[in-house]
Amino acid sequence: MLADDVDELMASAPGGNLRLLPGFDPWVLGPGTDDPHVVPRARRARVSKQAGWIAPIVVADGVVRGTWELDESRIQIAWFREAGRPPRAPLDAEVERLAGLLDRTLKVVITRV
Repeated sequence: MLADDVDELMASAPGGNLRLLPGFDPWVLGPGTDDPHVVPRARRARVSKQAGWIAPIVVADGVVRGTWELDESRIQIAWFREAGRPPRAPLDAEVERLAGLLDRTLKVVITRV
């Protein structure tokens, strides 16, 4: 980041966006999974698994709020309990976006973990 841009970034507010990011996404790998601003400490093992596997993640308001897995026709979202109630409309919209990229219909299954 350029020094000239720091003030603008610091003055910005969270955008309220929710995204499904793939495993090994640079958004998590950049700061590392041990950064509690990105991955809550209690959830690090769920995101950073054995043998160096980094799970696909759900990011809301700049923080990892869950993980997800995909099979042929179903997306299983594991939403972290401490993140509150899963925001169904943004989750559905993001799954619809992913389904369009994959050119298939996806059934959403959400569990709170």
